[in-house]
Amino acid sequence: MKKVFLMCAFALTMSATMSAQSGNFYASTGLSVTNSQNVNQESFASAELGYSANNFSYGVVVGSTNLKFENYWYEGKVAYSFNVAKVNPYVLVGAGSYFGSTPNSPDLFIEYGAGISVPLGNVSPYVQVSNWDSANYVTFG
Repeated sequence: MKKVFLMCAFALTMSATMSAQSGNFYASTGLSVTNSQNVNQESFASAELGYSANNFSYGVVVGSTNLKFENYWYEGKVAYSFNVAKVNPYVLVGAGSYFGSTPNSPDLFIEYGAGISVPLGNVSPYVQVSNWDSANYVTFG
């Protein structure tokens, strides 16, 4: 549990320093964890670049398949957000594949979920729950 707490704190710190928004373009980092005994093997880190307009965000995400950074994946993602009081709930859907996949064995995956971000000046820390490649994750960023 201590490892999960430390990783979450690290992800929130990285998000606060790296997800600064400029105009409608954004950059973000995230740490996704699942309910597993093997946190290093079942959790992953990611980085996203994207564009937001009219409550929609379009992003390209890359990440590792685990915290040992052995294999990598990429994903295209779309999210719709709206303002409720001082927070921004959102829903998301994405699709991607793993680097090294071939047309004969594409290893495609989908992601869907929901989250909430809190705008704090030029940064927006977030937490989201999603089903990514048939597994449930909580992502902090």
